[in-house]
Amino acid sequence: MSASLTTNVASFGQLDSELDRLLHVGRTAAVKRGAREAGNVVKERLNQNLPKPGYPGDSDETQSLRDHTATRVLSYQDGRFIVVIVGAKVEAGGQHFHLVELGHDMVIGGTAPAPGTGRKTPRKAASGFRGTGHVVGRVKGRFYLQHAAEATKPAQKDAIDDGFREAFESKE
Repeated sequence: MSASLTTNVASFGQLDSELDRLLHVGRTAAVKRGAREAGNVVKERLNQNLPKPGYPGDSDETQSLRDHTATRVLSYQDGRFIVVIVGAKVEAGGQHFHLVELGHDMVIGGTAPAPGTGRKTPRKAASGFRGTGHVVGRVKGRFYLQHAAEATKPAQKDAIDDGFREAFESKE
C-alpha cells in the first residue's frame, strides 16, 4: 500500500508565521509585567532622589514632582517591541520636569534671544517681540532620572528576567 501527500509550502510558511505570532502575543502580557516592574524600580529610586516638598523656593500651589512620577509600558507590532517610559505626569506639572533634569537658561526681560534646541525661531515674548530677553545664567541639571536609571540597572535586569521566565514557564 502506498500513499501520497501533496503540500503547499507557502501555506506551511503562513501557518508557521501565524503560530509564532500567537505564541508571541500570548507571552506579551508577562513580558510587559516584567518591563513594568523594571520601570517601577527606576520610579521608586527616582522618588527617593527627588527633593521632598517644602524645600526653599517650593510653591504651596503645586504638588511635588515625587507625587506625580509614573511608569508607562507600550507595546508595538503585537508585542514584538516593548517600551518602558518613566517620568513625571504632564497634567501634574511634569511638562517642566525636563527643565529640572537637564537644566535651563535663566532669562530676564522676555524670552530667550536664541532659538532652543529643535526650534527654528526664537520664542515670542508677551510683548509680541521675539527673543527680547537676556540670558543671565544657567541652572544646572539635577539628573535625578538618569542617576536613578543607572543606579538600578541590576534590579531592572532582574525584573525583566523574571518577566521572561514567567512568560516562558506559563506558555510552554
